[in-house]
Order: sequence, then structure tokens, then C-alpha cells
Amino acid sequence: MVFGGKPCSPYTHLLDKRMIMSHTRQAAHKLMLIEAEIERFGSSRVPKLRFEQSLEDVFRKDYSERRARWQFWLGVAALICFNGFLLGDWFIIRDHFATAVAIRLGVVTPMAIALLYVVRANLSRWSRELAVCGLGFIGCVSTLYLAFSDGHTFALQAEPTVFIILVLLSGLFRVEFRYCVIATLGCLLANTVYLMSLMDVPYVDRLSTALPVMAAAFFMLVANWISWRQLRTSYLLQLRGEQQSALLTQSNLELRQISERDELTGVGSRYAYERVYKGYFEDAIEAFSPISVVMVDVDHFKMVNDEHGHAYGDRVLQRVGSLIQQALRAEKDFAARYGGEEFIVLLPDTDMDAAEKVADRIRTLVQVAGSPGLGRDAGIPQRFTTVSCGVATMLPDQPEEPGDVVNAADRALYRAKALGRNRVCRAEDIVPA
Repeated sequence: MVFGGKPCSPYTHLLDKRMIMSHTRQAAHKLMLIEAEIERFGSSRVPKLRFEQSLEDVFRKDYSERRARWQFWLGVAALICFNGFLLGDWFIIRDHFATAVAIRLGVVTPMAIALLYVVRANLSRWSRELAVCGLGFIGCVSTLYLAFSDGHTFALQAEPTVFIILVLLSGLFRVEFRYCVIATLGCLLANTVYLMSLMDVPYVDRLSTALPVMAAAFFMLVANWISWRQLRTSYLLQLRGEQQSALLTQSNLELRQISERDELTGVGSRYAYERVYKGYFEDAIEAFSPISVVMVDVDHFKMVNDEHGHAYGDRVLQRVGSLIQQALRAEKDFAARYGGEEFIVLLPDTDMDAAEKVADRIRTLVQVAGSPGLGRDAGIPQRFTTVSCGVATMLPDQPEEPGDVVNAADRALYRAKALGRNRVCRAEDIVPA
């Protein structure tokens, strides 16, 4: 933030401060929402797997593209594996191998490619999740159909494949819980229809085959729900850390704003002056360029306070601070309150003559407009505000004594006061480094 430079309202820093405070409040509000969601996920035994809407939108946005990419490549690998089962078909259902080729390569593969395109396009959350469910369902149905064409292979090929598909949906693809329930029920329904169609297989055998698959489906759904709860909880913890960091950053900005800006006058604080001057001095050494300092002191300020009160004295300081800012030339010119009624102006890359012109402009502006109006019933004649200025310039080549030019400007200031005030005095010579 630049304190000197172009003329600006004395209230500009208040706008900056309000912006920082607004960002701080927003970060604090988000943190409160996150804390509430963490509490809900931790205290409820079966929490709803959905955040408050604003957090839900952020969660979807953060995970959407990553999930689409992961599900797409996993789907490609699953499709390759599915067609690789043709090798098993050759040995297990050789009599129906042509049917297996037609189903796997001619029917399932084109449908799977279309669904994988939907997954990768990531048009919406529900279309992506349903496309993944569709991959599992058509893989399940096609496998059961091939098993039905040869009833002797159902226990060897069909049921393990159904189990693998359930594992993929719940575990690796990690389909969202509600969609995973739909896909799992669809696969179980297809498996039930398949088993009921095997009339030549004893009922007990069919039941003993169905029960493990149903149990696996149940436990895979439980595992899916737990994994989504853990994923969402981890996301909340990560988001809380990010928001806490953002809140700390905003708070630090607010504190820096307070520490670097004099609240009364709107110019830089003494702390800001020390930081900025150090940088300007180092730059002047590096570039071998002059740096000038103007010390400004309000004349008879104690009398102003005694005659009109401290509130009026504060208004005088506010007016002088605003006028000093208006008198600066370049963006890097810097003004700060040095202490009490004293101000300091830093003019990098500025020689003595140019610095004296800036000081005289400050003096003239204050003489013309530096006295705020008094109330009608003040009862005491108004003492018009003026300032005295001391100017010094240094051409530094050593970093050991940056305070010499400030001391020289201070001595020139006191000479200006001794000569009658409301004037500019310059140091006798350029301060040696």
C-alpha cells in the first residue's frame, strides 16, 4: 500500500481497512460453517452425506474434474479387463465363444465407450455417476447372459464377476452412495433373475450362491458409506485448515494496516516510516542516487491546543496530514507522522532543489488551507495554522548511517523555527555519506 504519492482522500485508508475487515468476516463466517459441519459429522452416528449448500458447491467443484479423470481411466482399465475374459470364455464356454465375442466386443464395448465419453465429458455430477453405474450394470448383465447360455458355468464365472463389479462400484470407482445403492440393487436384481431362470439347478444351490453375493453387496455398501463419510470429514478438516490460514492472513493484513497507518492523520505511522526508509536508503546506495528528507512541524501547536482544545488540535493535524499528501509528487514519495505534531517526508531519487520545492509547496498549502473552521461560539480569536520545514539531502554510499540525513533535516527544521517559523530551511550542504 502506498501512503504517499497522488493526492487522495484522508479516508482512503478507511476504505482499505473496511475491505480487509470484510474479507476477514467472510473467512470467519466460512470457518463457522465448516466447524458446524465437522460437529455434525462427528456427533451424528448416521449423518447425511451432504454439506450445507455453499460448502457442497465448493466440494463438488474441487472434486469434480479429478473424479471424472480417475473414473474414466479406471473405466478404460475395467473394459480392457472385461474383454480380456475372452481368454477364459475360450476355455469355459467354447461352444458359445462366438456369442461371447459378439456380446463383449460388439455390444458391451460400444456401450461402454459411450458411457466413458459421458464420464470424461463431466457434464454434470449425476450424469457422470449414472454413467459409471451403467458401466457396472451392463458388465453384470452381459456376464450373466453369457453364463445363462451355458448353465454349468454360473458358479465358476458369473458370481465372481458380479462380486468384482460390486467391489469396483463401491470401492475403486467410489460411486456416490445414493447412486451406488441404485447400481447395487440393479446388479442384485439381475443376478436374482438369472438364478431364478436356472430351473435345472437345485433351489438350495441357487440360494447358497445368492446369499454370499447379497452379503457382499451389503457390506460393500456399508464400506462405501464409511469411505464417503471419511472423505467428506477429511475434506472439512482440510478446508478448516485453509480457512484458518486465510483468516490469519486477513487478520495480519488488518494488523499491518493498523500498524502502518496513523489513524488520526491518514499518513504513514512511525513504524511504516522506519520500514520504508530502510528500503529507500538501500535502493539509493545500490543506484547511487540522492535521497531527500523533509521534516515538517506545526507551528505553535501547543498554543492551538490550549486555546481551542485537543479536539480542534486533532482536526488541525488531520488537515495538515491531508495537505502533505496532496503536496507529494510521485508514487514513491512517502509521508508519515514522526511524532506529536511533527511529520516526515521521504523523497527518493530527489536532489536538494526539488526537495525544497516540495517542502515549500507543503508550507504554502498549509498556510492557505491548514486551519479548520471554528464554531460560532468559540469566543477566542482563531490562530491560523502554519508549518516550518527542514530539508536535507544525502547521496549515500555506505549503509551504516541512514539516520544522518534525518538528523540534518531536523536541525534545518529547528533553524526554520528559530528564524521565525512558517518557512523552509535547507541543510547547509549535501550530507556526506
